[in-house]
Amino acid sequence: MRPPLLQILKSEQVIVEGVTLTNSPLWTLHPLYSTNLLFKYLSIIKPKDAPNTDGIDVGSCQIVQIQGCHIDVGDDGIRTNIPTNDIRIEHCTVKNAHGGAVIGSETAGGIFNINVSDCLFDGTDRGVRIKTRRGRGGKITNLLFSNIRMQGNLCPFFGWICCWSA
Repeated sequence: MRPPLLQILKSEQVIVEGVTLTNSPLWTLHPLYSTNLLFKYLSIIKPKDAPNTDGIDVGSCQIVQIQGCHIDVGDDGIRTNIPTNDIRIEHCTVKNAHGGAVIGSETAGGIFNINVSDCLFDGTDRGVRIKTRRGRGGKITNLLFSNIRMQGNLCPFFGWICCWSA
């Protein structure tokens, strides 16, 4: 499997600010099993036809803030994974992605307390995308989206529950 460009693993109190991340072989920024993270004023740029090029893919993290980021990628813009809670995404621009804010697809541990505000989703396939898979369990609760602007999107909101088991 191709590696992510920047993976933050089992860490606490991490700040990544003011850098540009480009042309990652897989996910660009992948915090995993971490707490108290701040990602601020990042630029994430990848070709829009590149597969599996998530901008920020938050997995099994708590208390994460994503602020003022510009994400222009070919796959998910900002995605939350399992179990994930207390995530704040604000003042971000996501372009040319499959989704501006994507919640799921692996939801076994649950996803809750996600707040997305004051963002622009420009030319994304979906604006807000919520997805899970039967048999994965976990609840998705307490999602708040406010002051989201969308332009040139195929669909502003999309919820998907897959019916087969892997």
